[in-house]
Amino acid sequence: MTKSPIERKALILQSLWFDQKGNEFFEKFIKFNDLALPLAYCLHNGIITTNPEVEKFIDSAFSDLLVLLGYKPDQPFCCLEDLLFWLEPDNLILDHNEDCEFAE
Repeated sequence: MTKSPIERKALILQSLWFDQKGNEFFEKFIKFNDLALPLAYCLHNGIITTNPEVEKFIDSAFSDLLVLLGYKPDQPFCCLEDLLFWLEPDNLILDHNEDCEFAE
């Protein structure tokens, strides 16, 4: 099942929130997005549904993440592993997921 852009962003953000919580590289990002990341978790897990306000928080946090990692704003990613795979490994905890494929 193909995820919408907001669902994909929510998946990536909630994964980062859980998987990189203890990573100093993401410390300021996680602290700054203290509302957007829990919203992403809730949206991804069906606790809430999307609406313009939720999308605004998630879009803003995702845009901040892409800037932090040096990516273009329109670059597509399917999951956190896909997003982090091409970065310098010194700051990362995750390995690339070979099953992660971007699908529109």
